[in-house]
Amino acid sequence: MALGFAGAGFINSYEYNQALNRDVSLAGGYGGIFAEPILFPNSIIHVSFPVLFGIGGVAYTSFLNEDDNYQQDNQVEETSVFLLIEPGVELEFNILKFMRMAAYFSYRFTNDLDITNVRPDALTNYNIGVRFKFGKF
Repeated sequence: MALGFAGAGFINSYEYNQALNRDVSLAGGYGGIFAEPILFPNSIIHVSFPVLFGIGGVAYTSFLNEDDNYQQDNQVEETSVFLLIEPGVELEFNILKFMRMAAYFSYRFTNDLDITNVRPDALTNYNIGVRFKFGKF
């Protein structure tokens, strides 16, 4: 069994919003406590089932312009705070005594966002990726 802290950040590409007459994007992050049952943790390759319980924030930003120095100006239109639970499954590899790498698949559940022109369930979705873990195993 593993216990610890985890976090993530995200940003998506800009898309045009007719109501604001400019490009907009979502950016944010979340963090919390995770619990992770591990099957056969001393094997070089093993499976684990992490669950993250946390809180996060998201900002709805718009792209204003690009000046003569090619600097972009962004403006935060709205923000929202959300709670989340993210259960998953990992194929984990023991790399070093203090380091593990895992390929993961998870599903993030969040409460509804309170941002105009954004789907309330915009952050509830599947996730895949790679994680690096450091600690005493």
